[in-house]
Amino acid sequence: MAGYVASGATFTFGGVRAIATRVSVEASPAEIVDMTAHNAPVNQTMLVPTGAWVGGGGTVDVEFLQSPSNAVSPLSVIGKVGVASFTGNTFSINSRAICETASVEAAVGEVVRGTMRLRFTDYNLLDSFSGQSF
Repeated sequence: MAGYVASGATFTFGGVRAIATRVSVEASPAEIVDMTAHNAPVNQTMLVPTGAWVGGGGTVDVEFLQSPSNAVSPLSVIGKVGVASFTGNTFSINSRAICETASVEAAVGEVVRGTMRLRFTDYNLLDSFSGQSF
């Protein structure tokens, strides 16, 4: 198939299997508390990190390619909880995640291109796809 190059990392989430062409990870922001004294000068601010993260483990944006013969729409996994897996030649990452958004693009005679935004989670109930506990 012209244009389909299987040299990136393999990406799977819920039945969506693809070749990741770009992965962008954003950590959650650090929690910061304003500890400025009530009698501090107007231009003085005392910000202190608490050591916690706001909103959990961060997000990952994935751009990917799928062969049209085995393409599963990423739109079917929006809002689902499951294990996101990235596997390359020298690494493997598996982490629980929730699919926040997804998009897909296809043209005649081309590969299916898509994007997904996953939010890492410690949600500890059932996997939305298999019904198994984590």
